[in-house]
Amino acid sequence: MKNKTKAIIAAAIISGFPLVAFAAIQTADDIIALMQKAVTYMYEAFYIVVVGFILLAAFNYLQGGDNPKKIETAKAQLKYAVIALVIALTASGVATIINTFLGNK
Repeated sequence: MKNKTKAIIAAAIISGFPLVAFAAIQTADDIIALMQKAVTYMYEAFYIVVVGFILLAAFNYLQGGDNPKKIETAKAQLKYAVIALVIALTASGVATIINTFLGNK
């Protein structure tokens, strides 16, 4: 395995430690709370990745110069990053609306 892959796996394991530290499960509500924390961490990680992709697209756009193919590629990257962000925001909003209708906090 390459060092970069090992670093990514180590970061993923370390980022999961807060979930394990608060995993004192005794009731069904504890399971639901743990799952909500996990989803929250996944959303936050996803938003960080989306911002990274937007910055990458901006960098590619600036480096495109006179090459129209590179500029079109950067525009497509930016479009897909924005679409992913909209889908993630919609998904978190739908979850909030469903919880409101079901009477959960």
